[in-house]
Amino acid sequence: MTKSGLIYYEKNPKKCRSTFFDYVPDGEYSKFIRSKQQKYDVLVVDGRDRVRCIYQGLECLTDTGVVILDDSQRSRYSEALEYLKQNNFKCLDLIGIKPGTSAVCQTTIAYRDNNCLGL
Repeated sequence: MTKSGLIYYEKNPKKCRSTFFDYVPDGEYSKFIRSKQQKYDVLVVDGRDRVRCIYQGLECLTDTGVVILDDSQRSRYSEALEYLKQNNFKCLDLIGIKPGTSAVCQTTIAYRDNNCLGL
């Protein structure tokens, strides 16, 4: 957990929980978040169908919510990054060696002004 994530957790422990979803083919996987009819402060996108997950997930973010996109250096996710920017998100790219490999990878934190992480 990052320092800012830990600070957020310490201030809001009742708001922090992880939810995991099974992959459902044909795009249903990405729509599952909307079926919960909840708002989230942090949307972590690291799995299947990432572009569609971001399209679906933005509607489920709070006004102060952020998106974390893993492996954002991959060209197939450029559409998702452009979509975030079109929706007034700024992007903070974290670049470094991925644990367990020697590959240099990127994770992007997409945020708006007055976000829950204080970026």
